Amino acid sequence: MKNYIIWKIIIAVLLISNMAFSQTINRHVISSGGKQLGSNGLKINCTIGQTHVALLKSVNQDIFNGVGYWYNASYIMNHPSPVSIVYIPDTSSEIGETVTIPIILQENKYDYLISSREFEAVIKYNMTVLQPIGYTPECETLGSDDCQIKVTGNMDDSAGILKNIDFVVRLGSVENSPLKIESFKWVNHNDVIVLKKDGELEVLGICREGDTVRTVKKTVRAGLYASSPEPASDQTLINYSLSEKGFTKISLINGLGREIAVLNEGIAEPGRHSILADLTNISSGLYYINLVTPTERFSRKLLVQK
Repeated sequence: MKNYIIWKIIIAVLLISNMAFSQTINRHVISSGGKQLGSNGLKINCTIGQTHVALLKSVNQDIFNGVGYWYNASYIMNHPSPVSIVYIPDTSSEIGETVTIPIILQENKYDYLISSREFEAVIKYNMTVLQPIGYTPECETLGSDDCQIKVTGNMDDSAGILKNIDFVVRLGSVENSPLKIESFKWVNHNDVIVLKKDGELEVLGICREGDTVRTVKKTVRAGLYASSPEPASDQTLINYSLSEKGFTKISLINGLGREIAVLNEGIAEPGRHSILADLTNISSGLYYINLVTPTERFSRKLLVQK
């Protein structure tokens, strides 16, 4: 008889819980704490609120087990999946110039869960526009004008530049080459969620009149041009072009992808611009000029030698 009464109470609690769950309840708790019930060595503490929450305790073994939405949510929050955000910025370059394309780790959430620091990435681009040089691997042809390279390396920090790949820009079959991250993974960590953002390289200094290709382009989209002098010492003239009116920011980024100086920012008009950047407080090393417009992002290498 006693067990029968206990089970009736349990059924009543569950029915009330279902009724509460089926209605819209905004930040209200119907019952807090609840009644401790016991049967066959099991104690139940119930709270009926925005959802059902119960704490089950084994009387004999003194073990607690949580059930319900909030306990599941707590488990997920305490056992997160690592997330990496990787991108290649848009850039531009004149024909015949060397361009360095950075693969940047923007964010690495829960990086302490990633024991291995080694990564592998596959980058796809147009081989008629970009020719690998230096330590950049030779490309694997995919048919048509597309090819891809596999790059590897180690992560030194939780964010920053993972790898620089160098190319010579050529007059190819198109004016823009995609810089697509086909794949990215951490070695021996297949459970990492990787979010990728592709870039694009614009070839400057060309224009078309019908089927004729000329070497001077009258107008260009937004982009960074060669700085002068380069290498730079105490100052450098940064040349760039904007395609839209809006807030524009030019900053200096170090090899770890961290912003170390804001060179210019504010509302700017479309067209070509130049600024004289003060580098007196910048130590020798390899940096990147970062141009951010309302809709685009560009990056260009800058070597500082004191």
